[in-house]
Amino acid sequence: MLRTVASNPIYGKTADNGMTENNFPGRKSFFGQPFRKGLLLLCAVLLSAGYAAAQVFGGNPPSVKWRQINTDTLRVIFPEGLETQARRVAGTATYLNAQVRRSIGDRQRKLDIVLQPRVSYSNGYVALSPFRSEFEGGPAQDPFTLGTLNWMQQLSLHEYRHALQNMNFRAGVGRTLGIVFGDNGQAASTSALIPGWFWEGEAVFMETALSSQGRGRQPAFFDEFRGMYLENKDYPYAKVFNGSYKDRLPDNRYQLGYLMISYGRQQYGMHFWEKIAHEGLLDSRYIHGQEGRKGFKWLHYDIFPLAASLKENTGHKIPGFYRQSFRYYGDRWEQQRKNTSETSTSALPVPRRRAVTDYLYPYPMPDGRVLALRRGFDRTAAIVAVDSAGHTEVLVRPGLPDDTYFSFRGNKIVWSETRPDVRWGWRSYSVIRIFDLSARRTHTLTHRSRLFAPDISADGKHIVALEVGDTLHYALVVLDAATGTSQKRLPNPEGFYYSYPKFSADGTHVYASARDREGKTGLVSVDLQTGRLQRLTPFSWHVTGMPVPAGDYVLYPAAYGAVVNLYAVRLRDHRIFRVTERLRDSYGAAADTAEQRILFSEFQLEGSRLLQTDWNPAAWAPFDTARLAGVQNPYVDEALGQEGGDISAKIPARDFAVTRYKKGQHLFRVHSWSPLPEFPETGIFLQSGNTLNTLQMNAGGGYNFNDKNPFARFQVQYGGWYPMLNATVEEQFHRYEYTSQHRKVVWNETDISGGFTLPFNFSTGRYLRYLSLGANLHADYVRFLPDQHLQGSNYTFTYLAPALQFTNTRFTAPQQFNPRFGQTLLLTYRHSMGGLYATQLTAAATLFFPGLFPTHSLYFDLGYGRRDRREEYLYTDDFIYAAGYEKAPYRQIWRAGVNYQLPLLYPDVGFSWLYLKRVRAQGFFDYSRARLSARAGGDNRMFRSVGGTLYLDVQLFGVLQLPLGIRYSYLLDPDWFYPDRSGRWQLTVPLQF
Repeated sequence: MLRTVASNPIYGKTADNGMTENNFPGRKSFFGQPFRKGLLLLCAVLLSAGYAAAQVFGGNPPSVKWRQINTDTLRVIFPEGLETQARRVAGTATYLNAQVRRSIGDRQRKLDIVLQPRVSYSNGYVALSPFRSEFEGGPAQDPFTLGTLNWMQQLSLHEYRHALQNMNFRAGVGRTLGIVFGDNGQAASTSALIPGWFWEGEAVFMETALSSQGRGRQPAFFDEFRGMYLENKDYPYAKVFNGSYKDRLPDNRYQLGYLMISYGRQQYGMHFWEKIAHEGLLDSRYIHGQEGRKGFKWLHYDIFPLAASLKENTGHKIPGFYRQSFRYYGDRWEQQRKNTSETSTSALPVPRRRAVTDYLYPYPMPDGRVLALRRGFDRTAAIVAVDSAGHTEVLVRPGLPDDTYFSFRGNKIVWSETRPDVRWGWRSYSVIRIFDLSARRTHTLTHRSRLFAPDISADGKHIVALEVGDTLHYALVVLDAATGTSQKRLPNPEGFYYSYPKFSADGTHVYASARDREGKTGLVSVDLQTGRLQRLTPFSWHVTGMPVPAGDYVLYPAAYGAVVNLYAVRLRDHRIFRVTERLRDSYGAAADTAEQRILFSEFQLEGSRLLQTDWNPAAWAPFDTARLAGVQNPYVDEALGQEGGDISAKIPARDFAVTRYKKGQHLFRVHSWSPLPEFPETGIFLQSGNTLNTLQMNAGGGYNFNDKNPFARFQVQYGGWYPMLNATVEEQFHRYEYTSQHRKVVWNETDISGGFTLPFNFSTGRYLRYLSLGANLHADYVRFLPDQHLQGSNYTFTYLAPALQFTNTRFTAPQQFNPRFGQTLLLTYRHSMGGLYATQLTAAATLFFPGLFPTHSLYFDLGYGRRDRREEYLYTDDFIYAAGYEKAPYRQIWRAGVNYQLPLLYPDVGFSWLYLKRVRAQGFFDYSRARLSARAGGDNRMFRSVGGTLYLDVQLFGVLQLPLGIRYSYLLDPDWFYPDRSGRWQLTVPLQF
């Protein structure tokens, strides 16, 4: 995957309200033994569930016309209008499948690739269950993050490597569990046995080795590791692998993976990791293969067999191998340090903070202050004004950004924000927002647009931005800054993708960093009157960033060497000069002509800082553009050459046939037997899900440990229409209860239900806002087993179960475990429709408020429940009781709780497979009153408790974050079932599937 992976088989039955139970948060308790094999099994089960948790279900409207390129090795599925991009993907993937397998293996499996161009972000992934890949959106605005390769080419190189990994890792344990449990068995086992850094590091390596660019050639990709070396921060492997809430670390998959994969191939050759991975999967072909080795005692070394393989092949387990990799790169960075004479700079004063805090994109203000975007581990992003004494004033807080970039001129600030579609998850927008400093007012300028990186003209009347079409065609557009209406669309005959367009001072030209159809980049100037385009710098594989007009020059950051430095191109003759020479990457420059200085942001581990250097063109060093020719292989030149280099010119031209993709003929793909990991129910289900993820089915059975009876269930869910439809047939065997005469009554029960869900996403600005409306109609048929007392008492019971769920929460910073402000509400109602009479209403709400400090949380829990008086039938009790109390036989009940949570420390200690990242404490007081049912006496009861919870935020295997809670509740009133209980200890693990 390029950034995230997602998949979503249905786990669990459909709730009575028509919404799947997976969609609602809840607390569950898990108890287990902390031994190694048990942890590995737990990881496999949880990974299987987590692996299936986030894919977009029913994300495209039925009006989309799908086309396909179908060959014997792959199928590319895409919306009409993307034929050119689909042919490129098919050609590249076909070549990779046939020609680039020497270092991975020769196992084959046909892959479905779905192009999803109508989202405003850049991503991609490969997943099993079923086996497929999705390519999402278009290129990212920031050229330094992912590089500038042709987007479809980069996704093909990276994601198809994941496809080859999945094909060839169906071996050893992966093959065994794949045979037994299908795709989910393979996914869970290979994800548990092969660390995430291997998957992503190897894919980034291949993306780099098979192209003329790739992230392995980008200086920004090494920012964190290079910063660790330069700042003498030798963090252990366990910390880098699991991450930290306290310190900025390299990404534990992409960057960590590339560091180790590239070093391993440089030192041990092309087939090194192929051998390590298969031994890590306990593949007998490798364990007892050519060397005839006996007894691969992997548990002697580590939880991962892969660690044992590394130990036997290199003499180092994973932490030691990581240290060797870091030392290898550190030697290269030390040489760079010796060869660098840093440009003199001074830091702008900003408040010192304990949490990592970045200051980005500085702009000089007319009053002498500096405008910048501030973001931190403990605070969400804000645009602030910083004065000469370091005092900051928050001016505006942007919402969900497409990028951290913003533009400032005069008294206006403009930026773009993401807006999801209300219903369809594979459709989102990028709108322009503008903040007026004089009026202190923000308004949204465009709606349902895909406009990126806006810049406002000096007179404040016009805005220029990049427009991305549904078929991934690009154009610079000029908008009216007052109304948002389009005034001009500039021609783009060369198909450039533009990053960070900027008006010239006189408003006659637009400067931008442009990338061509292959991915080479350079600076261009576009005449707003004629549309004529002029190249200001040579186009090359060396990335160029945001242009900054400054008199006769245009400043810009560029990766012309091992570090991103600032450069300037002189407009009259297009000569290039190096403005800064630094050891760390420099971004987001601004020319302050009044103070004769250049402002820019420089990467630091503790937070990017604002620096200034003198405006002195006479001191700038001329840059020889001949250095831009060719392709660099930094740090691991031998390893990158093992695959034969850039394949783009080697891919044969093929005119792939394009045909209609008939959705109705591809609805069923049975892929897995999967466990049901939702206590009190356990079981196993056969699962089916189609490639477009509009139809999901499961069928199976299990055992309910609360009711102590087996069950069988079939469920189907369809998401291809505006309402999501679902149907369930469930049989429960040998349910039992005791009558008032203590006689055991046993029956079988069949439940047939069908319903709908309307999921809405109203997220805007700084708030994540979701609304779900749904209802299910249930028909229960109860058949009593032979019993003298109840012969002939079988009956059918029908009821309606509508529900509403609403969430409105402010998005959070990394250290914030709860939103600073927000509300959640869940309403469920059940009402019989003939026969027995029974009703039940349950309401639950949570209100979030700011605590005393940015990472503290104050929140209130509210609950209400009501049942009918007749008590002829009792529905499932889903009321959340006061902490420490068992459920009570209520007719009416309500609860109010106040909670306060705060972090205590960030210890960052543990092992690679079990790591403690944070300790936090919660204090609470719960107050509940109930009117008991008639069969329980009908009196009023009070249930109050006070106590606290100590949470240990641990991470398992670098992937799963588990908040282990130890709670003590002091009961101020007698418990209904245990009246002698005065207090209660509980171990909680809030798992949410």
